[in-house]
This record gives sequence, structure tokens and C-alpha cells, in this order.
Amino acid sequence: MLRNLIAATALLLASTTAQADPSWRAEKRRDGIEVYSRASPISDFREFQGQVEMQATIDDVLDVINDPSLCPQWLQYCVGASNLPSSTPNVTVLHNYNDAPWPVKDRDAIIWNVHKRQSATKYRIDFEARPDLLPEEEGYIRVPSIKGHWILTQRDEDTVHILYQVLADPGGQMPAWAANIGAVEQPYESLRKLRILVEARSKVNQGPASAGQR
Repeated sequence: MLRNLIAATALLLASTTAQADPSWRAEKRRDGIEVYSRASPISDFREFQGQVEMQATIDDVLDVINDPSLCPQWLQYCVGASNLPSSTPNVTVLHNYNDAPWPVKDRDAIIWNVHKRQSATKYRIDFEARPDLLPEEEGYIRVPSIKGHWILTQRDEDTVHILYQVLADPGGQMPAWAANIGAVEQPYESLRKLRILVEARSKVNQGPASAGQR
């Protein structure tokens, strides 16, 4: 109970950025996860932001989100992913496949990720879609536009705050109003499952003996 109280307090403090900006609208608050949305000046699709605290370190989180084999375990709708070659040290290129809920056709996306460790306690990943890096595949609609970022902030040695923000056009014939209704669950479920996976693997949540064996 004490841990939940501490996490809730930390998340309340961390979420002041979205709350202070009147363009952000609270969409969902549950289990220490907050999801906001706002209208975009360049798209009919809404931009979404999710925030959560985890008992882990920045490196614990990076170990999971940088491993494409783990993508289906936490990223909502993802059923498979692989890294494409990158000649730039701070850039990773991810090709993922998404099993969209019926009657929406399945999507795939090619995501260009730029990594930057901004300080000892802050790490940022900016990402965007690069749909033309590979030919389109039969049976999938290539996502034409994604832009967003991750900001990982180490609050203390045992707690990391995660901000996940994304504006996406899923392509195809999906109307924006329908995509906006369903899009709240994507950041919420992704962060919920990410927290479960990261905390289960984190040294923070394993005793000294367990940590020493890794």
C-alpha cells in the first residue's frame, strides 16, 4: 500500500506538464497510469500521451523496449518485430507487425528511432515512421505516419518515470474518429504490460542474491 501511495504521488507530480497545458485532455487514469490526448494542428488524428512510474532503472526499461523479440509481450497489437540494419550508432530501425482488431486490416510499420542520453537521469528516444524503407507487404497496410517520443527519467535509484507520446495516422480507410476512440487503449495497455515485464526483469525488484546471479 505504501508503495502504491508513493507511486501515485510521484506520478501526480510528474504529470503536471500535461495537466498544466490546457490542450491536453485527460482520457484515462487507472492503476497509476495516466493517458491524455489533444487535437493536432496537422492531422485529424489526436495525439496521445501516456505516463507511468516503474520500480526499475532506465537501463531496465531500455533492455525491454530495444529488444524486438519482446515487442509482442508489451506493445499493444504488436505480433512480431525485427530490427533493420542501421549504420548510425544512435539510430535503431524497427519493423513491426500489428494485429488490428476486427474489422480493421492488419498494419505494419517501419520506425526510425533516434536515441539520446540527455543526462545521467534522463534518456530520450524520438521516433518517426519511414514507410518507404521497405516495399509494402501483401496482407498489411503500411502505416504512413507516426511521430513521437519516449522520455525516461530516473526519479531515484529504484524508480523511473516514463512518458510515451505519439501522433499516428494508421493509413487505409480508417476514419479519424474511429481511430481516436480506440487509440486510448494503445498507450494505456502498452504501458501497463511494459511495467509488468520491466519490473519482473529488473534488478531493483530482485534481492541482492538474485541480482548478484545475473
